[in-house]
Amino acid sequence: MRAQDQRPAHSRLRPQRRPAQQPAAPGRRKRSLRPPAQHQFAAARRLAGRLLHLGRRLRRRQLQRVPQRIRHAGRGRRAPPDAPATFRAGGRGSQPDGQYRRLYRIGQGQVQLYRLRAQGNRGGQTGTIFKNNGWDARFEAKHARIGNMTGVIGTQFGSTRFSALGEEAFVPTTDTDNAALFVFEEMPLTADGDLKLNLGGRMDHTSLKSYANGNDRFADASRSFNAGSASAGLLYKLAPAWSLTSNLAYTERAPTFYELYANGPHLATGSWEQGDPNAAKERATSLDLGVRFKSGPHSAGISGYYSRFSNYLALTNTGTARDAEGDFVTPGSAGALPVMQYMGVPATMYGFEAEGKARVAQKLLTGSDTLDLETRADYVRGENRSTGQPLPRLAPLRLGGSLVYGAGPWGRALT
Repeated sequence: MRAQDQRPAHSRLRPQRRPAQQPAAPGRRKRSLRPPAQHQFAAARRLAGRLLHLGRRLRRRQLQRVPQRIRHAGRGRRAPPDAPATFRAGGRGSQPDGQYRRLYRIGQGQVQLYRLRAQGNRGGQTGTIFKNNGWDARFEAKHARIGNMTGVIGTQFGSTRFSALGEEAFVPTTDTDNAALFVFEEMPLTADGDLKLNLGGRMDHTSLKSYANGNDRFADASRSFNAGSASAGLLYKLAPAWSLTSNLAYTERAPTFYELYANGPHLATGSWEQGDPNAAKERATSLDLGVRFKSGPHSAGISGYYSRFSNYLALTNTGTARDAEGDFVTPGSAGALPVMQYMGVPATMYGFEAEGKARVAQKLLTGSDTLDLETRADYVRGENRSTGQPLPRLAPLRLGGSLVYGAGPWGRALT
């Protein structure tokens, strides 16, 4: 499965290329400038501690700017509950409706702080205020070579608070904390390096707490999950510009707060959404095969995948209906909202992803500017193995393209 706002549990990291080493002068012994491995890991631990401390300070300052009292009235359309996960404002600065994201980089690590504030309104009156405040930190470090094996170890952690205050709130105020440890290893299997083995692993811990805040539809609750993932892949270089890839992975994903605690009318989709507070982790085994092309500024790739889920959290129609006040009514009657509930089902998914990039022009206005054409396409199909029915809310065939102009540190894209 290729989720947009919930990526696969294992971390897909590209190994960094090591700079070419200059030959030692004749008669002089070549001296390594790299510190011992234990010193590298000690520095990594110190930097990870600084990142965690900085993230906590940034979050405290961020929450101090959130208003304590929110005025609301009326009814209107809402933002989706997962809007904070799909919010990807680049750079640093303000956005409409109080949206912004700040990114701090320290060495090989980064701490980012984000905020989303959206509101539903009709006729100039605010019905519901949706807010999300949080921070996320990530640190990566290359470890010393182990035989022919090179790799990266890293950690990622963060915290968010989501709240929906108003008449249309269908998810409670929820705190989500997560921490992860991942590793990626690469080892050549042939002397010329044309065949390489890639291994990856990731462990995630996620804890969620919901608060009713006096709303009868919700309850104070908490859940925690430990999710593990592992992958193994091969990369074979057919020619200088062509390579084949394959990957076998087992992944687990913790449920999100709305998959657990949603309970109310979601007017944007015209349904009554209900979570499952006892939901288990998603589990899947996936296989993908692909081919890549890279020649100078031109590149392309296409891959097909197949995923088999032992437990897939699908939003399923229960066949019942409620009105906006929560009373059960006859399905199809005036004001009836079909009840959609998140349920764990066995499922399969398959599809493909393709992308390409071609340099169409250069030195248009300056001596170093470029113009590239980027294209992409993806397609996915899913089926509930228990019923044979298609899985709901999967994206159809998507095609896209962009013209990207770059001039040194400046760039502009037309999509």
